[in-house]
Amino acid sequence: GVSIESLLCRRLRTIAWEEERPGWPRVVAVTVDAQNRPNIELVRTRAAAGYIDSFADPEFISELPHFQLPALQGRLRAFEIEGDSMLPLESGSIVVCRYVEKITDVKDGHCYVAVSMRDGVVYKRLQQDPKRNGFVCRSDNANYPAFALPWNEVRELWEYQAHIAFRDPAAIHQNLLEEKIEEIRKNVADLHRQYGESPSKQSH
Repeated sequence: GVSIESLLCRRLRTIAWEEERPGWPRVVAVTVDAQNRPNIELVRTRAAAGYIDSFADPEFISELPHFQLPALQGRLRAFEIEGDSMLPLESGSIVVCRYVEKITDVKDGHCYVAVSMRDGVVYKRLQQDPKRNGFVCRSDNANYPAFALPWNEVRELWEYQAHIAFRDPAAIHQNLLEEKIEEIRKNVADLHRQYGESPSKQSH
């Protein structure tokens, strides 16, 4: 029941995962430097649509920007994050992730980049949902609702290892604090309107 391609190209311990996920590629395309060390390929936001169609194409992967981080080991890939659903990780940050070979390796509550035809390239916290044969994808920003991602729609999974940000962490924290204070102020004003009272007339 194992394909010839799997026997020739994959380590046997990964075949069980491939049987569970028949839509996944048999071989993960990677690039190496002049010393035969694996590169970390970078998937920019503008390349995400092409990546969904060509993530198993060695030629496409070879054309991606790449770099190395000596502190990290394994089969790694980097993805540019778009939007504010995973704050305090801001839009434009880059997450470096390790390839996930088996569904049992996914840890509840950990962050992953999931590649699927339906949702594209998304960075979320995953929760196993065996009853529905999939994952629950959650954002760190509470303004974004969770959504389901069936296992049979997932094409690749990459687990978060590190990230690269381009702003001072203190400035990011200050912005988040100001946004939270403004949200509280609006909620208090809404309560005052609901009960027909002016905020200026309230005693402190």
